[in-house]
Amino acid sequence: MNPGDVISYLTMCTREGTQLQRGMNFRLGPNHSVVLMSRRPNAPYRDRVLDEGMAVEYEGNDVPKTAGILYPKLLDQPQFTPNGTPTQNGRFLEAARLARTQDSEPEQVRVYEKVLTGIWVYNGTFDLVDG
Repeated sequence: MNPGDVISYLTMCTREGTQLQRGMNFRLGPNHSVVLMSRRPNAPYRDRVLDEGMAVEYEGNDVPKTAGILYPKLLDQPQFTPNGTPTQNGRFLEAARLARTQDSEPEQVRVYEKVLTGIWVYNGTFDLVDG
């Protein structure tokens, strides 16, 4: 698959070996993660493609909607769940930190962008270097 290829949701899921339901998917494969982005006018996140397609800025997850949180868009998902396990945001942040501070190889992240319902574009694989 090449960057710019237009694919169906089924093709994307078949390639990744799972039914993709959430935007951030840490270590789906032994050597890569997946993010699903949208830059459509009604998209809930402000994801961006930068540097003529050479970089992606992905907003990450908000806190879950609950009765006690009126505006979840104003709060990032914490790094850990209440029982101490890392959230998706936490997993991606830790991988970015390790790549910056421990001279480890950056996590490879496959990025797919939603164009229309059921239609996606493969944007390529990017190094996770910041969070």
